[in-house]
Amino acid sequence: MKIPVLLLKNISKLGKAGDVVMVAKGHYMNFLLPGGMGKRANAVEVARMEELKKKMVDERFSMLTAANELIEKIKAMGSLTIKVKVSEEGSLYGSVSAEDIAALATKTLGETVDAESVILAKPIKEAGEHTVTFSMGESKADVKLMVEAE
Repeated sequence: MKIPVLLLKNISKLGKAGDVVMVAKGHYMNFLLPGGMGKRANAVEVARMEELKKKMVDERFSMLTAANELIEKIKAMGSLTIKVKVSEEGSLYGSVSAEDIAALATKTLGETVDAESVILAKPIKEAGEHTVTFSMGESKADVKLMVEAE
């Protein structure tokens, strides 16, 4: 006998969280229920999950909108300049990290830029001009980074 179950977690070969699927009663009782992966589907639980899904979509939309606005501000910024200790040959003592670039962008823009959004093609270990990519959501921006001696 199969029963309708509301999935609470993504389960491969069965469905995604929020889906209502038909499963054998034994599978539900022995696997899904004890593992906290599913509930018996009824009108109240399905309505609650639909409301939760709608809320998650709205939150994701607002996060993407905020990320797009921040990317536009980063694009408008055009370039960043960071001053670091440099040897006579022009190589850095250490390197410029994604965290350093994110902190500089945060300071310049006045808005928080996470280090995870900074993509470096290779470690920056020399003075000069470098290209840095900022990626947030589906938006990207390339910015010139000038590494200068202190």
